[in-house]
Amino acid sequence: LLSKRSKTEMGNAVAVTNRYTIDCQDGITVIRFLKKPSFRELKEIVDILVDHYDYRKRLWDMSQIPFDLSLAEIQQISDYGKQKFKQPNKLAMVVRDELVYGQMRQFSAYRNEHGKAIPGVFWDLKEAISWLKE
Repeated sequence: LLSKRSKTEMGNAVAVTNRYTIDCQDGITVIRFLKKPSFRELKEIVDILVDHYDYRKRLWDMSQIPFDLSLAEIQQISDYGKQKFKQPNKLAMVVRDELVYGQMRQFSAYRNEHGKAIPGVFWDLKEAISWLKE
């Protein structure tokens, strides 16, 4: 179940489930996975981001979970994001293993929209944050 609580001192909303968290940190919306997401959950998260968060700079932290989508699912979630995220945006994905790195590079190839959506895949969280701030 998704619960939202307000961080009034920072003006940021926080979404928390037992599977992922969404938080805003220093102008970046951080999606951190606690458990392996399903394709359906990824679509739900996209919807939540569009409706409730500034999605222009997003950090998808997949460094703590196994992650494996089929190529068809990678294409479908990429197309779904293209439909939903209308404003120009950057998305950084932080991964922990080579298989996920390769999958996210495939996603990046599908998701890249010249001048609109700029994806990047990173091994290091600090490097991803630095890239998003550029």
